Amino acid sequence: MKSLKYTWLLCLAFLSAGFISCNDDDEYFDDKYQDVKIVIDQIYLEDYESSVPDRPVTFARLGQLIRVEGSGLYGMKKVYINGYETYFNRAYVTDHSMLIQINSNTPVEDAEEADRNKIRFVKDDATLEHPFIIRAASPTITGISNTLPKDKEKVTVYGTGLQETTKVTLPGGIEITADIESDEDSSCRKTIQEAVPSIRKAPTDRQPLRLTSTLQTV
Repeated sequence: MKSLKYTWLLCLAFLSAGFISCNDDDEYFDDKYQDVKIVIDQIYLEDYESSVPDRPVTFARLGQLIRVEGSGLYGMKKVYINGYETYFNRAYVTDHSMLIQINSNTPVEDAEEADRNKIRFVKDDATLEHPFIIRAASPTITGISNTLPKDKEKVTVYGTGLQETTKVTLPGGIEITADIESDEDSSCRKTIQEAVPSIRKAPTDRQPLRLTSTLQTV
């Protein structure tokens, strides 16, 4: 039932046919809301496919839908994520909650230092800058430095969006959760092969390599 609730919520957010235009005569933009202090208590990731479709997070990826929980949100005029003005449908804004989809054009590595990993909420007479980590879109793997490594040999997995990788699953179901490193630009992922002898004994029927982050698996 809970999953159906959030499925319905997401469908409304994505399929809403009529966007409500800004109209200064509308109560939403009434002056009485414009100077109310903005408070952010928590940000949630909305993912109806997850076993926890509405879970608190400290970061999200481009294209994902987040729910902001706090107070003083009604009457919000603009939202900037990493300095990028982000559209939101005010039909899903209440005083204590609002839905925002992170635009795929939002800069990540190219964001200005002063704007990076921040969400700025703006009303006429109230502004709040809230720290929140923005990651690149869903991770992808473009290559592996060595498909037949020796025992203890370091292997580099190349790709994008590989931040926050917490587990690497090798062919044969072998899992590595320790000694996972990342380059500064997060363009590749490195791991120490602790189980190479076992890998060589694993079936060779094109079993996949899987990387699991705190948000998703690739």
